[in-house]
Formats: sequence, structure tokens, C-alpha cells
Amino acid sequence: MTGPDDRLAFAQRWCELWERDYARMVRECYHDEVELVHAGWGELGRLHGAEALLATEHRLKQLIPDHRNTVLRVVDGHEWTVVESLITGTSPDDPQRMACPAVVWWRFAEDGRISHETAYWEWSRRRPDDGTVQGALPDGAGGPRSTRSAATLAERLAELWTHDPERMVSELYAPDCRFEQLGAGPDGVLEGHDALLEAERALLEVLPRPHRRMTIEHVAVDGAVIAVAFTIEGAVRGTTPLEPSPGTVVLTLDEDDRIRSDRAYWRLRRTRKASA
Repeated sequence: MTGPDDRLAFAQRWCELWERDYARMVRECYHDEVELVHAGWGELGRLHGAEALLATEHRLKQLIPDHRNTVLRVVDGHEWTVVESLITGTSPDDPQRMACPAVVWWRFAEDGRISHETAYWEWSRRRPDDGTVQGALPDGAGGPRSTRSAATLAERLAELWTHDPERMVSELYAPDCRFEQLGAGPDGVLEGHDALLEAERALLEVLPRPHRRMTIEHVAVDGAVIAVAFTIEGAVRGTTPLEPSPGTVVLTLDEDDRIRSDRAYWRLRRTRKASA
């Protein structure tokens, strides 16, 4: 697995096998000692080894018997490969075909199979499969970005989100930017600075300074598209600590290195009880 075409072919094969033979998918695509994290499932989402993954896939097949997965985009970074996809299917108690956006981060073993995977998708946030659930995937502009410049942008994003989200919008986002909270439906789409500023101000009331913090976990860049894995911490209204909330954003840049598209796979996790 050495190039973007190889990564795309691997992702497409992974999707194909998940649909028709998940046991073969585990054997062919995952290393025997694979480490897996499902970012939305807490400790239940941490798995070690292909056998544990196989058991999880068996349970998923009961939940979504006719599941399918379609590759939307591959961000082929130096250390990590990131795949955006669309999961569709029906549940035993709901015959309507539903859809759910997903993102996975992969690292590969020497034998070409996945050694580490971090996934984010929530079937509980599925919506009717009407052709709009995947959102918009615009092209970037301005040529390929370097790994260093992508990391610098990610760290600046985290710094400003933590300390000055209003400046984050004006400094890093294009005036005609589009923000999408994947899985949130039409209400999760914001267009332009004003809408994004309003949303960030509202979130700042929920997660005020100095308690809020964004920490960057991984960065992958491919052309003008940058994927960023992060963890959010904070205290609701400044009093109730949050569970650490992991997520991913996939950013598309314009010719001025400003964000024209922000596809967010993230939401606040439940709060935990404060220490006595």
C-alpha cells in the first residue's frame, strides 16, 4: 500500500467486503493484533485483535442486516489514511432505508493490513437515505499543502477554538465557508461567517473559557484537504465536567489557505459527575 490509488482501492475493497462477507473483511483487511477505537462509544469502543473485531461485526450485522458502505473521499496522509464514507441500511424494527456519515483513520502494518483504526459514526443519528445525508465535498484550491503546514493550521485551530473562537472564524475561515455537523441534518449546516460566528458564540456559553480545550491527536493532508482528529474537554456552564469528546474535522482549503469547507464528525459527550 504505497500510493493514493492503492489506498482508494483498499477502501473500496473494505467497503465491498463489509457488505457481503464481514468475516473475510476482518481476515483480509485487519492485522491479527489490530488496535481499534470507536470514538463515539467510550470504553466499549476500545478493541484489541481481529477476534474481538469479528465479534463486534457480528453484532453490527444483527443491528443493520443489510448494511452497505460507500467511499466518499480518501485523505492519504503520510502516517494516517482517512476515509469518509456513507453507511446505509435498514434496522429490524425500521424498514426505511437510512444513512449515516462515517469517518475512519487507518495506520497500516508492514503486511499492508490495518494495524490501528479510529472510527467515528453513530447509527443512532441516522436519517432517511434521500441523497443528501453525505453533505457537500467541494474541491480545494491552491495546490498541495505540506505535512508541516497542515500541522501548523491544526494547532492554530485548536489554540483559537480554546481561547478565542471569534478570532478563529475571522482568521481561519473563508467568508463563504460551509460548516457541516455530519449526522445532524439540515440544522447542522451553516453558511458564511455570520452563521458560524453565531454558532461559536452559542457554544462558548455552553463551554466557557477557561475550562474549554481542544487537543490535536492526528493530522493527515492530501492536496488541499486536511483531516484533523482532536479531543474536546471542558465544563458545561463552567461547572459540570464533560467526558472527553473525540472527533474529526475534514477541512478543504481555498487558494488563500482559508477553510472553505469544514465537515465535522463530533458532538459533546455526556457529562460526568464532579468529584466530591
